[in-house]
Amino acid sequence: GGVRLDEGGRGWLFGVVAVAHASGVNAGRTAELPVPPAILPGVLAGQELGTLMDELLGTRDLKRGVGTVGALTGGLVTRPDVWRQALALTLAPFLHPHLYPVSDLSPRG
Repeated sequence: GGVRLDEGGRGWLFGVVAVAHASGVNAGRTAELPVPPAILPGVLAGQELGTLMDELLGTRDLKRGVGTVGALTGGLVTRPDVWRQALALTLAPFLHPHLYPVSDLSPRG
């Protein structure tokens, strides 16, 4: 996971998944979620997101439950949901190899 800064200085949380298969490697990303501005400086300074969110929301061990995404979406989307979707999308070329040439399944810089 990481944080992407946009041109306006806002932070966006995202994650990356990679799948290795005999026919190649494919990488994908999760959806993005805006970082609450109150904790962005701490995140950029290297503090753990879960700890910062617990302090902000008055929760305990949020990262082991629904995660930041679950808390900020009111449970509409949970942390496992986001990772499950990213993994499923990344698997698509392996599930339909006749649609994806092997040369398309290589790491990109």
